[in-house]
Amino acid sequence: MEFVNASNATAETPVGTFTGYIPAGWYLDPATKTVFQVPGANLTLLAYVDRLSAQIKALEAELEGAGANASRAASLIAQLEAQTASLDAQRRALEEALRQRESELAALQANLRAVQAENSLLKAQLAQLRAENDQLRARLASMNETLASLNATYASQISALRAQLAAQLSNSQPGLDVGSTPLMYVLLAALAGVAAALVVYRRRRAEE
Repeated sequence: MEFVNASNATAETPVGTFTGYIPAGWYLDPATKTVFQVPGANLTLLAYVDRLSAQIKALEAELEGAGANASRAASLIAQLEAQTASLDAQRRALEEALRQRESELAALQANLRAVQAENSLLKAQLAQLRAENDQLRARLASMNETLASLNATYASQISALRAQLAAQLSNSQPGLDVGSTPLMYVLLAALAGVAAALVVYRRRRAEE
């Protein structure tokens, strides 16, 4: 029993100080470095104490490993929390961008509806202008026909007057002043009437 659990150890006992070995009946606790006396040098008790000491060391090692694992877990949790905060910030930024896009889309849709309404109004105005243009073309065609008829009528009347004037001249006495005859006045009045009618017609046409 002199060398039980005493390698590389120094033990101070009531019976003296021992290095490298323990006297019989004494035991060195490796955990507390305490030397105590074992009654009757009970080897079974010493072996049990050794097993307990080994178990304590194993538990301490596990505890240290658990502490290291807890530190790694805490670090991982911190990283995950940082990533979660970053993702949450990105989510808020995307939501804000989405709200802005929705606002812009609503404004564009409102502008589109306004443009469509204006386009419908312009189409209606264009249709009205086309109808009015068709009416004006019809009136112009009718007025052109009327003018052509008047021109033909006035030309026929002028031809008839000229024929009457020629007949009158052929039947008149020699040396008679043609300009003083009543027929000349009639011819001039007819020509003046034709000219006045054309002027009035053209003015009305210009006003329309």
